[in-house]
Amino acid sequence: MTPVRERELEALLASPQLPVLVQRLQAILAEEAERRRAFYEQVGEGDKAEFINGQIIYHSPVRLRHNACS
Repeated sequence: MTPVRERELEALLASPQLPVLVQRLQAILAEEAERRRAFYEQVGEGDKAEFINGQIIYHSPVRLRHNACS
């Protein structure tokens, strides 16, 4: 960890707001986990989709010319 990041972490650990921040982070992570679970339920094996940074990204279908090359 870089010295700047280490200082930021030390400041967070010393903050009286730490419990509130931890609760907020846990809520954010729980929401992301729910979105990821829903993504895996709705996306089929043939779908061109990814779950990136909490968002579902759908890719354009492969064109015939590209598919023939690969």
